[in-house]
Order: sequence, then structure tokens, then C-alpha cells
Amino acid sequence: MLVLKDAFPDSEILKDTNLTSKKNPTIITDIIHFQIKLNLYEKMNDSIFTLILDESTDNSNKLQLTIVLKYFDKTTNTPNTTFFDIKELQESSANTIFDTVKFCLEGRGCKMTNIGAYC
Repeated sequence: MLVLKDAFPDSEILKDTNLTSKKNPTIITDIIHFQIKLNLYEKMNDSIFTLILDESTDNSNKLQLTIVLKYFDKTTNTPNTTFFDIKELQESSANTIFDTVKFCLEGRGCKMTNIGAYC
């Protein structure tokens, strides 16, 4: 909030605005996070992407699957690598990993047919 007040010192609205609540930054972050995710899902549906999967065990001995995507962004004409999700696994079998990835992608409207490669 201080940045806005410094940027617009003559603003009557900002003079009386106070965002000290922890709720406001959370709301703003959630909205921005949601919009970034929507943009990513749209880009994924428009291009072939690569899945990078890493299964590991965390400090509490729970199995975790990290999903990273590589895709070509047609709007910026650049390749991108981005974190997609992390999911807890009940077991590390191939079927469990496949089902988890499928559920994760399809739950976000992403097409499994757009997967070009995985590693």
C-alpha cells in the first residue's frame, strides 16, 4: 500500500486507504494466482507440452509427485518451463502416477492428447 501512496501522492482516495488486514493481501494473491493458472491452462490447450515428473519422499515419509511442464507459448513465441502441481501419492506404482497425472490434467481442462513427451 505504501508503494501506491508514494506513486500517487496527490490521490485523495489513497490518503484514507489502509490495507493492514491480512485478508486483503490473501484475496489479491488468490485472484492473481487464479488468473495466472487460467492463462497457463489456455496456453496448454493450444500447444503440445512435455511433462517432467519427479517422485520423491518428503521429510514426513510421504510420497510426493512434482509435475513440471515445458510448452511453447505462441503469444510470446518462446519456450517455457513452469511448475504445474505437487500431489501426494499413496504408492509409487506406474498406475498410481499415471492416474494422478491424468486426474490433475483433466481436472484443469487440459488435454492428455497434447502431451508430446514425458520424462
